[in-house]
Amino acid sequence: MPVIQASRVLTFLNALRQDRKKADTEEVKRGISAQTFNFYLQAVKQFCRWMVKDRRATESPVEHLGGLNVKVDRRHDRRALTVEEMRRLLEVASKGEERGGHGWHMTGPQRAALYRLAMETGLRSSELRSLTRSSFDLDADPPIVTVEAAYSKHRRQDAQPLRAETVEVMRPLLANLMPATRVFSMPSKWNVVPQMLRPDLEAAGIRYVDDAGRFADFHSLRHSFISNLAHSGVHPKVAQALARHSTITLTMDRYSHTLHEEHSAALQKLPDLSIPAGNEEVKRTGTDGEMVAANSASHSAFLDAGQFKSVQLGAVTPVRNGREAQIEKPRNSRHLPQITGFPSGGGGIRTHGGHEAHSGFQDRCNKPLCHPTEGLFSCRLGRCYSCKIKDF
Repeated sequence: MPVIQASRVLTFLNALRQDRKKADTEEVKRGISAQTFNFYLQAVKQFCRWMVKDRRATESPVEHLGGLNVKVDRRHDRRALTVEEMRRLLEVASKGEERGGHGWHMTGPQRAALYRLAMETGLRSSELRSLTRSSFDLDADPPIVTVEAAYSKHRRQDAQPLRAETVEVMRPLLANLMPATRVFSMPSKWNVVPQMLRPDLEAAGIRYVDDAGRFADFHSLRHSFISNLAHSGVHPKVAQALARHSTITLTMDRYSHTLHEEHSAALQKLPDLSIPAGNEEVKRTGTDGEMVAANSASHSAFLDAGQFKSVQLGAVTPVRNGREAQIEKPRNSRHLPQITGFPSGGGGIRTHGGHEAHSGFQDRCNKPLCHPTEGLFSCRLGRCYSCKIKDF
């Protein structure tokens, strides 16, 4: 048996990475990608591990070899379809003509149901091709579709829940089928895009390759499913379970495509740096007046409860047992406002009201800060003023 050496494995794989000209034409055939290189290397490693496990070898000669960085050599990046694109695709396919070829035949409504199932369950092409009438339980709570372990990528039985709208779409398609009959007569793995999906994309006005060179192939429907889960605020662990991924990293890093519109919306939340310094509309938080209004609204519950009679800056009038305490507006922004109207001694060592002096730490406020008007009642005073008024 030939000896497996790490140097020989690398030499062979690196040769596959080189571009080659075809003998009969001038066309250049690109070498394998970095990801394919890693797949081949992983297969060699798995074989060597089996050799060690079966006592045919004492150690693996390729275990120390590392893969390539796939991010620097992307050959077929996919993109997630927008919600509008998905709706257009379903509408066009449902009204489309019958289409077929060698070994497959599907009507327009059948293709629309297939696309919708891929968009809402994340099932892969091979998994959808394996579905039979008995794979669907539309009357269960919740309704489910089951992929048998023999056709699942990780070789275990998977049950995916179905939306109520999808159940109504599938009922007429399943009504007259025998339990073992395949639901979708799909093209082969290599023809599912050129013969079925791509014509429907063109009819819907959806580009197969966008300006960034990303593809909208059949697996993009699975990308769209997982990305929509992320955009909808679904918990990452729930998204991982529905995507049937072994790690959360694959779910979030590879499939959660962030749309350009969301990038733009996120940037709009940054402070407006075009406003001149010292403008009254720019608050100490570094944001504009709109943010301050939101902060003020968040404390409306305290104001409506009657704990404060006014919310004007420098003129807040707290009420306690029928008495009013005045808060003087600070003359200098470096000085804190002075609170008068209650006995002193609660905020430090020096006292002026006949109360016993103390360090001020034993009764210092340990509650969350209350800032009804931009921090006037900060605990830098010793205790937050809300605690002096009422223990809420």
